[in-house]
Amino acid sequence: MRIVLGVSSPENHVHAMQLLAALRFPKSEIHAVHAIDRLTGPEYFGLPPGSGDVAARIEAMEQEGAETELRDAAARLENLGMRALRREVLGGFPGSAICTYSDSVKADLIALGWEKHGPVEGLLAGSVARSVVVHAKQSILLAKHSHEDKPVSCVLATDHSSYMNECIQRFISWHPAGIGSLTILSAFPHRLASTLGQLMPDMAVNIRPWVEQQLIEKNESLMRKIADLGPVVTDSIVTHEPVHKAIADTMREHNADLLILGAHGHGFFGRAILGSVSYPQAINGPHSVLILRGNEASQHQTTKR
Repeated sequence: MRIVLGVSSPENHVHAMQLLAALRFPKSEIHAVHAIDRLTGPEYFGLPPGSGDVAARIEAMEQEGAETELRDAAARLENLGMRALRREVLGGFPGSAICTYSDSVKADLIALGWEKHGPVEGLLAGSVARSVVVHAKQSILLAKHSHEDKPVSCVLATDHSSYMNECIQRFISWHPAGIGSLTILSAFPHRLASTLGQLMPDMAVNIRPWVEQQLIEKNESLMRKIADLGPVVTDSIVTHEPVHKAIADTMREHNADLLILGAHGHGFFGRAILGSVSYPQAINGPHSVLILRGNEASQHQTTKR
């Protein structure tokens, strides 16, 4: 498993390191990267014409600062029982540079830290996270707070689409050994049930209990698959609450550390239930998030539907 770790300010990427260490992906290959804008020229730095030497020195200082951050990050990884196979300083806007690099090394996962300490820092860190969440082809781990060295409590929200099932199977193939408990959450809001009932008044069954039973059976089937991860305590919840409220309530009630979502939903239920959930949860939600993506071919096929 190949992981690209975005390194920026220590208080941010340390959160991502802690969560990676807690999840315990075996045989993971970590690439630590730090991206800086390589826009040269005095005008970029607000300097008068003829100040090219000063601009070059500023850029050299940025390069040196990035290399120092990467060395410190590598040392922190060692302390957490992990190792950075490669350390790279990237040029360009950080979000785009991280995505491009991740494509070039065929990464499976991009890990970033993001904690808002103020409006300016939140805006800058958030712009990188938003860019990666929107444009990356890889799965994304976004750590928003510190994580203790203990088994990770997770909530997995699923629409049971074929795409999401593929994403979950890929997650299982990574063999995360640090999961202590995992709750499977499926939501079928009352509003959606009422809409379907109006659209299909001649159905021989009551749509709401029929869909609920389908989700219960699918959750139970998924629980059996997740048993492959080892001694993981699993729970299944099917709720009629709106999806965002269901996620917030479940995360709070289970004192969960990590929310696991698919990048987007597919099919009717996928679009209605989960399609608009991943991005707001990643960017605005208070909890750390793992956004799963399938392989590029399956993403292309499902996007065309």
